[in-house]
Amino acid sequence: MRRFIEFRKTTVYLPAILASLFLLLPAIRAGAEPVRIDLLPSLRLQEEWKSNVLNTAEGEVSSFATRVNPSLGVRMTSSDNVSVLLTGNYEKVWHHNTKAKGADFNTWNIRVDSTGQWAFSPNLTVTPSVYFINTEESSRRASFLPMDDQILSPMSAVTYSSTKRQSSGAALDFIYRISSVWDAGLRLNYSQERFKDKGSGSANDLTNSSQAGVRASLSYAISPLSKAGLFAQASFIEFSNSPNSQVYSLGATYNHRVSPFLQFFLDAGASYIVTNKESDSGGNKIGPTGSIRLQYDRDAFRATLFGATMYSGGSGYGSATRDYRVGVLLSQKFTETVNGTLSGYYQTSQSVYKKDDMDIDTMRVGATLNYQPWRIASVYLQCAAESQKSHGNFGSTIDSYSAILGISILNLYNIY
Repeated sequence: MRRFIEFRKTTVYLPAILASLFLLLPAIRAGAEPVRIDLLPSLRLQEEWKSNVLNTAEGEVSSFATRVNPSLGVRMTSSDNVSVLLTGNYEKVWHHNTKAKGADFNTWNIRVDSTGQWAFSPNLTVTPSVYFINTEESSRRASFLPMDDQILSPMSAVTYSSTKRQSSGAALDFIYRISSVWDAGLRLNYSQERFKDKGSGSANDLTNSSQAGVRASLSYAISPLSKAGLFAQASFIEFSNSPNSQVYSLGATYNHRVSPFLQFFLDAGASYIVTNKESDSGGNKIGPTGSIRLQYDRDAFRATLFGATMYSGGSGYGSATRDYRVGVLLSQKFTETVNGTLSGYYQTSQSVYKKDDMDIDTMRVGATLNYQPWRIASVYLQCAAESQKSHGNFGSTIDSYSAILGISILNLYNIY
């Protein structure tokens, strides 16, 4: 219980400390340009329908529901137009079907995100990222997870039926410019998964876990459009009631801007995982590690494609898993008042040591159409489909579909 309370304190204080650091930036950076600070309060009201509100493998219950979502954001923008946004959300849902009243959950979400590298000095930049999700509603957790974020610790998309779960993570990515062609990087990240009602809605006991990582890199500018380099990384995975694991990785990086609108980022290497656990397959393994990301940005259209493979410990399984992930993010501004987004990801998680003990495929696809006829208010339509297939002894097969019609009220206040 004490560890749980300390965890709650950490997840609340960490975003606040990080945000305060950026608020104090003009004072700690000599000769810095003033930082613009905006306050963004918002309120969302929506009616929705979901095919499987209890997220069960059998006996699915569908229901209409009303959801209220107040939120508050603080955005800091530097003189070179890089923004850091701290957002806090609270959600409350009321289902209209009496059989679904057990799914009237509360959801808390905190997020710190950045549009780019924040310059602390002419030679030093930092990119922050923080997330905290507290919910029993697995579909909301899935929608809030920043699956495309490359600097955070690996996160698991595996879901469980009506289990109270806290997911949190934080990362800082530092880049120091040694010379006109050489850059040195240091990345620190940490994540936790906590299951308060372990095993609720599942025949399996779920295991709390944490993962800490450090990565050092060195890159060389081959040309004004290309960079290549090397990286070394160490990750430490801790389980509450299982042997811990350590993952050591080495690899190469390559970034290239193909055109003014298209660029890609590639990491490729090998990981060596070590554990004290004796198993049928042995305690140590070696496998590929890496990620690829393509970004296209032209006029009113943006697209991001991403993929990754890694060892992870956040599934609740109680041992390391091998995860493979691919995803896409698309956005289009059709007119001055109409825009839309389409996103989706697919992840497969397999147990490393006990063959076929855990083998889960998770997929989510979502689309949003937004119409903003007024300056501070907009109407939106969302549709989503989620599917999880378990091919092993651990986890459940769960399918869910949803449709949402809502109104959003958002205003901006410049406070500095």
